[in-house]
Amino acid sequence: MSLSHTLYNALPTPKDSEIIIKASYRSFYMFNKALTVSYKNLSRQTGPDWVDIRRPHAQDHPVLVARYMLQLAHLLQQLRPKFDYPQFEDLRGLSEPPRGLMERLFEAAVRQVATQDRLVGSNEGLECIMLESTFYANDCKMRLSWSSSRRGLHLAQLMGLHQAAKQPRHQFLDPTSMAEPSALWGWPPGSTDKTVMNEDLLAHDTPLGRLERFHCDIMGSLLERKEARSRDLSLAQELDKELQRAARVLPSKWWLTPSFPTPEKHDESTFWDLKRLVLQMSHYHILNQIHLPYMLWASSDPTYGYSRTACVNASREILSRFIVLQHLNRVATGHDGVPPMQQLDARFPNSFGLTAGGDDWAFQGVDMAFFDSLLSGDADDELFR
Repeated sequence: MSLSHTLYNALPTPKDSEIIIKASYRSFYMFNKALTVSYKNLSRQTGPDWVDIRRPHAQDHPVLVARYMLQLAHLLQQLRPKFDYPQFEDLRGLSEPPRGLMERLFEAAVRQVATQDRLVGSNEGLECIMLESTFYANDCKMRLSWSSSRRGLHLAQLMGLHQAAKQPRHQFLDPTSMAEPSALWGWPPGSTDKTVMNEDLLAHDTPLGRLERFHCDIMGSLLERKEARSRDLSLAQELDKELQRAARVLPSKWWLTPSFPTPEKHDESTFWDLKRLVLQMSHYHILNQIHLPYMLWASSDPTYGYSRTACVNASREILSRFIVLQHLNRVATGHDGVPPMQQLDARFPNSFGLTAGGDDWAFQGVDMAFFDSLLSGDADDELFR
């Protein structure tokens, strides 16, 4: 039996697939599409026929069958918070438990296709790898997610997609998917490519796209700082100014925390509000990473005082958005609906041990009275409850 037939026989029944797709949220389907479609094109995909998850045929290429399996696994992952609630009727009628179905589809697609280099040398194969990476990230398995993204990047380079003349009309690799964990845990960067800040690309990108390009470039500089073990405060000040420049790409009202007043699930605006919220959290996470090493140095120098204040304010901004996501409870991005990178900053100041560990940024000489002052917040402040 061919691999395509083996995978096809592992698919859920057409009825089960229909139940999963009908129960899914349009906003989360758009998150998956954002892996391969530009923001400009994504905003044009409107109307009632928004789901283009098409069931493959048994004779189709294994990559197409695996992509379908991963897409269904992702839709189930977004519904995972509802698995343990019997009153959630949207998934009733499935022929097998949704959690087991999700894990079975994902494991089969990854083991038999996504990790097989001889099968994934195509745009659709790269999409499978990015779906694999995103699934791991949403499950807080950041090492596996980073490894998958790195594998996809190397494959894309072998395909020549890093060359301008061969770039497809779709965007297949999100540069920030490796930059953040690399900077946070000291893993080597996947690429040193600086064309992300190409003036022509910036001019023709959307405001959200330009902000992500700024973020990627700054995270690359943070990686270089970590590799060089630099303690140059002027570099932090320069990166801080660059991050402020990035913030001005969007109007000031965009930086207000979005609200989600209605539970409407098939809602495009929910996607854009969630994307806005995640980008805001990424922005403040980067601000934290810029200043965190200097905050840990006990010093009377007012420039270090600025770093301390920046870290506190950035962490509070992340926490305030964490509360919004926690109440929303409709996001499968890490534990309790929080993007994994920002969870570490939200657990303030526990994340300091991760970022400041080792010989470079030691805790020796830290002014512990400063930490005590952070924990003495107003009892009425929801951030301290």
